[in-house]
Amino acid sequence: MSNKGQSINIDEWKLVKCNVEDITPQQINNDDCGVFIIMFADYILDNIPLLHLVQNDILYFRKNICLNITEGS
Repeated sequence: MSNKGQSINIDEWKLVKCNVEDITPQQINNDDCGVFIIMFADYILDNIPLLHLVQNDILYFRKNICLNITEGS
């Protein structure tokens, strides 16, 4: 498999399974899907249980994403 001329080895990918205790949160509107996807990836990469991702913190997540983009981190 390749992407823009670069080889991708899908055998190196890791399937991340959610435990019963690690319920995947759901957004409650039609506006925050991108934020949820970014935060899912961030939490999974940092091994943080997804249950800590809640809709009430969406404004904080948006600000944090913006800060990371502007600082290049």
